[in-house]
Amino acid sequence: MPVDNLEANLVAMNYFVEQKKFPLKDIVVISPDAGGVARAKNFQALLQSVGVKDSSLAMIIKQRQGAGQIGSMHMVGNVAGKQAIIIDDIIDTAGTLV
Repeated sequence: MPVDNLEANLVAMNYFVEQKKFPLKDIVVISPDAGGVARAKNFQALLQSVGVKDSSLAMIIKQRQGAGQIGSMHMVGNVAGKQAIIIDDIIDTAGTLV
């Protein structure tokens, strides 16, 4: 059966661009796992296409302890002093966001 993958990149990008309380500078787009790096890069490219040139990428590396349990998380990339936008495919427990 044919299916379409519906992504919210354009909706999210429009939200951040239209918000006046969030100046779009010093942005870091974060992938919460290795599998989401392409998604984060695509979102960064969308931001750049509307003139947000000051952005970088980061990724979270998770070490799992068991099913659904995260033992530790490490950030790869510079996020200090930047506005972080986490791009994820699904949020079920929000453990990574917390």
